[in-house]
Amino acid sequence: MVGVKGKSGVYKRTKSVWNKGKKCPQTSMEKNGSWKGGRIRRGKYISIKIPTHPMSDKSGYIKEHILVMEKYLGRYLTKDERVHHINGIKDDNRIENLKLMTQGEHSSFHRKEELKHGKKLFGKD
Repeated sequence: MVGVKGKSGVYKRTKSVWNKGKKCPQTSMEKNGSWKGGRIRRGKYISIKIPTHPMSDKSGYIKEHILVMEKYLGRYLTKDERVHHINGIKDDNRIENLKLMTQGEHSSFHRKEELKHGKKLFGKD
């Protein structure tokens, strides 16, 4: 092994890891000192950490507007249902700003908006 000269002498350079063989348990969610409640911004949307929710992503997050609508309805959304932001502001998750639509209704609405304003909202022709 080659020695490395430091301020207080020569040290051996090793390839070993300082915690080799030691267990380093990961603390998750509330047990972690950096936990901020599980509410994060992802792009224009706000997501909440609920790993047990049937619609949560692989990281355990679900978009807040979905949770607000589900609470209002008193049930989970179906696979065909979408929550639309009426004023277009994706982090305005007040129930007054949310509208429940089918997937087809939601797609048609946005396609009409594209045509009305002459722009591509989804990048399609």
